[in-house]
Amino acid sequence: MVKIIRNFYIANIIIFSILIPLSFFLAYLWTNSAVANMAANTDDAGEAFAIIFVAIIMAALAFMVAIIVVIACILSLVLAIIGFVKINKAKEPKNMKKIAITQIVFLGNIVPAILCLRLKPSDFNLEEKKEEELTQQ
Repeated sequence: MVKIIRNFYIANIIIFSILIPLSFFLAYLWTNSAVANMAANTDDAGEAFAIIFVAIIMAALAFMVAIIVVIACILSLVLAIIGFVKINKAKEPKNMKKIAITQIVFLGNIVPAILCLRLKPSDFNLEEKKEEELTQQ
């Protein structure tokens, strides 16, 4: 069970690391395609001025949404890194309770957090026995 939780934390770290630059890239693509579509359908100079004004507003809104997504991803990324470090150092389930509850409250890394709450002391004992067997060989 501990190994599964570690894999979930690794997957979350990778996903949130990819989502941070991807959100800015998608905001840029959305703004660029919308402006290109508006510019292709205009013939008048007055409409071109309106397109510039609308493009500025659209870009501001798109990048504000991207910044909100980035802040959420950074928070979840930090919680995933903390959870990964704690699960590697934990020797009993009560060591994981606080970080699991924090992750559930902030809606980041919910699956490994719920699995951390379901941990039993025997899960850690199995991991230690496997590590001892590997070092003895």
